Amino acid sequence: MNKKEIVLDNGIKLLMINTDKFKTVNVTLFFEDELNDFNVTCDNLLSKLLIAKTKKHPSRKEFKSYLKELYDMKIISIKDNPGETFCFSLNVDSLNKKYTLNNENLLEKQFEVLNEVLYSPFIINNEFDSSYFKEVKSEYKQSLINNENYKEYLVNKKVNKILGKNNKQVVLSGGYVDELEKITNKDVYNKYMELNSLCKEIIVCGEIDFDEVISYVNKHFNFSSNRNDYKYLYKNEMKKYEDYSFDSKFSQSSIAILYDLDVYISDKLYYPTLIFNEMFNYYLFKIIREEHNFCYSIYSSFMSSRGLCYLQSNIEAKNYEKTQELVNEIIDDLRNNIDEKILDISKNKVINNVRKEVDNPLKTITREYNRELYNLEDLEGIINSLNNVTSNDIKEVANKLDKKFSVILKEGN
Repeated sequence: MNKKEIVLDNGIKLLMINTDKFKTVNVTLFFEDELNDFNVTCDNLLSKLLIAKTKKHPSRKEFKSYLKELYDMKIISIKDNPGETFCFSLNVDSLNKKYTLNNENLLEKQFEVLNEVLYSPFIINNEFDSSYFKEVKSEYKQSLINNENYKEYLVNKKVNKILGKNNKQVVLSGGYVDELEKITNKDVYNKYMELNSLCKEIIVCGEIDFDEVISYVNKHFNFSSNRNDYKYLYKNEMKKYEDYSFDSKFSQSSIAILYDLDVYISDKLYYPTLIFNEMFNYYLFKIIREEHNFCYSIYSSFMSSRGLCYLQSNIEAKNYEKTQELVNEIIDDLRNNIDEKILDISKNKVINNVRKEVDNPLKTITREYNRELYNLEDLEGIINSLNNVTSNDIKEVANKLDKKFSVILKEGN
């Protein structure tokens, strides 16, 4: 793998990763916006409008057929919310030209497609085509409503509501129905007009020629550099809340427990927390799921840009209190007694997951993007840091866990 990084005249970073590991080439544009409920929802809607059809291909079927003819080229939007930032990216994935019938240069086609999406969207008279806008907005709203059929989503939604509007701790990155209902065509058009100033970085990954990529970037993109710098960590002391429960129509309960950890990506305890979370999940599954059969699923997530630990489980309501007791016992045990064998197993699992990232182009791109944001080590440095995690490090992380509140969705009759 050979990498080259330059800062373009417009102030945007271009990272090129030359590798023959993949049969495809990926061109990814990263856009960053301030994290709030409106931006999350409006940016989601905008990305859906951009990638479905354009002025040149004014029907979804036509645009899809056009991409299909280009060896099934794909364009997707990916979203994330690091710290105080909402990040959405446009990624175009295409076949490496050496695997095409006539050695066709699909790389330039990728840039042409992105140029079409960005600079020739289906906009008429300073707004998106009205029927198209209504159609996509309606589909988007229905997808958010459909989320209500999943108890885990309803629990996350309740956690989000408890924390308050525009909170930055637990964000519904898919968007908000109440915000969507207020968003107008003009709002989305205005957001589209900001896109040039929201672009943060361009990453191209695959078997590429650096000079060729630079020429296509200069030819097809016209970004400006006057964007805001948002924080990629959200450090905020969370207050304690009362545990909350509510009834539902489901035949199964679901819980979430939110802990403050005060450990963030790139902190001294970041790598120990990755191992701790793996060990925590091991014991949650082994003791609560397998030994006691109290739940159908249970897992913990380390929210590294917010310093939080978020536990979720699908259970029967009658087992809720006992499950909480067992979770507390597991945490207490990790604070005092570390099984070195389980520590080693957890290390190996985390390290293997890190190594697997290089086998996936999108994960490779995301890792490189995050490495720059948080000044992380390279792959071997990360693996070395993980290998050096000690049992005392795990105890230190466990001692930092501070429960803030829990939410339980109770099954209906």
